[in-house]
Amino acid sequence: RKPSEFVIPSALKASGHLSDMRTGETVHALVVKYDFESDAFVISALIDMYSKCVNIKSAKRVFDRMADKDLVALNAMVSGYVQHGIVKQALVLVQEMKLLGMKTNVITWNTIIAGFSQENDEVMVWETFRQMRKDGIEPDMVSWTSVISGFVQNFCNKEAFDTFKWMLDAGTRPSTATISGLLPACATAAD
Repeated sequence: RKPSEFVIPSALKASGHLSDMRTGETVHALVVKYDFESDAFVISALIDMYSKCVNIKSAKRVFDRMADKDLVALNAMVSGYVQHGIVKQALVLVQEMKLLGMKTNVITWNTIIAGFSQENDEVMVWETFRQMRKDGIEPDMVSWTSVISGFVQNFCNKEAFDTFKWMLDAGTRPSTATISGLLPACATAAD
């Protein structure tokens, strides 16, 4: 009996969360057998599952085999690269897809910004901000919070405070997550 197009992504998501590549590969075989390879959500779930099961090469192979790559799959692949600490490869992939005419969205850029921020690569954080704006996408509260949290995690408190001020000047209101991310820097500054 053919599984539903709703069951397959759920099974892949569960496999990824459990890092159960064996079950994920079994589900992948069902994807091929029952011809779900043109379903963008199924393929994105496959990319996500392989990424979470520490098999980024298989995730990229699934992405590369897609006939009609879409933004959901691109964001899944970008997220996989960032999870594995190869943020520059995520940025290269985005640039390649843009050359092919694919549009990005704020999720694409926020994922890359968060990755560079976690790596404490201030130059690439701001370069990514610049590219994001060049694409016509304004940084949102998540973009700013990612940068601030990354600076705080890497003990770059001055940069975190400067970014917070810049965010306010840009007219973006902080969320509770933004404030919570900044609190450790405040505690350090008080010492």
